[in-house]
Amino acid sequence: MMFMPSNGNQNLTKSFQNNSHEFTCQLIALARNYGYDLSFDSASATINFINYAVSQQANHCALPAEKSHISRVLLVSNLNETKVSPDSLFTLFGVYGDVMRVKIMYNAKQKALIQFATARQAQLALHHLNGKELWGKRLKILLSKSDLVQLPRTPAHGDLTKDYSNSKLHRFRMPNSKNFLNIYSPNPVLHLSNMPDTLPESDLRELFESNGFRVINFRYMQTDKKMALLQLGSTDIAMQALIVSLVYFISHNLSQDYA
Repeated sequence: MMFMPSNGNQNLTKSFQNNSHEFTCQLIALARNYGYDLSFDSASATINFINYAVSQQANHCALPAEKSHISRVLLVSNLNETKVSPDSLFTLFGVYGDVMRVKIMYNAKQKALIQFATARQAQLALHHLNGKELWGKRLKILLSKSDLVQLPRTPAHGDLTKDYSNSKLHRFRMPNSKNFLNIYSPNPVLHLSNMPDTLPESDLRELFESNGFRVINFRYMQTDKKMALLQLGSTDIAMQALIVSLVYFISHNLSQDYA
């Protein structure tokens, strides 16, 4: 799923540039006090001064406190227990990270544990999905105290816990994957990609509408006819549609995101 980035990034870039300029001026002035002129394009002068400053200050700087451990497991509650399954959670949360394991609580099926490949991915999913409505219920998501989802010792509750460690559907396996650049919060518009030229719009509309998801608007991307935007009635419905249509998209080698 992909969402369009906000204009706030432009303001952030401008602020960074201003701060960088101010820091550079301060560094040049400080270096002059120690006989180093950094106003010229001299890499050696810059390196020598930095080495000098570090050696002078190293013994006076306290080491930063070690960061507390952040779990890679999320605790999700307020799920619709009549709809939820490990596969549905794998699909939804897999937009924001590579989900390794999913466990739905046997005695509280409105709760689930979701283990990601990294803590950073878990934090991304928490940021984008916490408070979102799914199947008519607002998700409540927290970082779990545990860092590992235990697999069941017996197959009695096996349908509530699944291991996806070897799944081919992981989106972030490749270090430089473009998926890292396309992470946005859920909204009513789905972004469809990898579509063959022979797949007509009517078939795509039928896919969603046959599952009860009325298509509000549809259009192909002008720059690439293998991509399209499909608008549904609400963010909740778009999240449901993403989950339900996954089987079709896998079988046809297509992909979908938020736009």
